[in-house]
Amino acid sequence: MKNKYILSICLTLFILLCLSTTVLADNIGYATVGTTSNTIGNNLGTNVYGSKYTPSSGGILTTAYINGHNNWNGTDTIVVLIYDDTGGYPHALISESSEIVISSSSYQWWSATISGTIVASSDYWLFVRNKTVGSSSVRIHNDANTISGYRASDASPTDDPFASGATVNNNSEYSIYITYTASGGGGSMVANRRRNLSIGRK
Repeated sequence: MKNKYILSICLTLFILLCLSTTVLADNIGYATVGTTSNTIGNNLGTNVYGSKYTPSSGGILTTAYINGHNNWNGTDTIVVLIYDDTGGYPHALISESSEIVISSSSYQWWSATISGTIVASSDYWLFVRNKTVGSSSVRIHNDANTISGYRASDASPTDDPFASGATVNNNSEYSIYITYTASGGGGSMVANRRRNLSIGRK
C-alpha cells in the first residue's frame, strides 16, 4: 500500500514537471491564404512586400512560411525577412530565413528555417523578397486590411538597415508568418498553437 502511495506521488510530480516545462509555439504574421495575389520581382528591381505586427509574447524564431506559387516552369528563390520598427517604418534587420525554392505553379505554403528573437509588445515587419536574378514570376497571396503594409522597389537583396526613405504605401497583409518558441509559456498542454496575431496590429 505504501509503495502504491509513493508511486502515485511520483507520477503526480512527473506530470506537474512536464506541464511546467511545456514550451508553447506561437506565430507572428498572417497565417491565412489571402484572396488576391501580387508578383514579387527580382533583386535587380524587386518589389518588397510586407506588413507590420506586434506580438503579445516574445521568443525564439523557428520557421518562416509564405503562401505563393511560380508563374512559369522554372524555379525562383525567395527569402523571408523580419525587421524591427522605428517611427512606424521598418529599420534594422532581425533575421533572414534560409532560401525557399518556389518550384510549383500551384499555390501552397512554403517554409524555411529562421533564427533570432523577438520581444513582446514591440513592432516588427515581415517581408518576402525574390532573390532570383531576372525573374518576376513568384506571386504571393494577400488581403486588403487596415494594418500597415509595404510595397516598394529596391535593388538590394537584403538591406540592413532597411532602405532609406522607406514609405508605407498600402494597407495589405501578406500571407507570411513566422513561428517562434514563446518564452514564459509553461503550464499549458498546448504545444503548437497556430493563431494569427490580431492583438496589437498597427
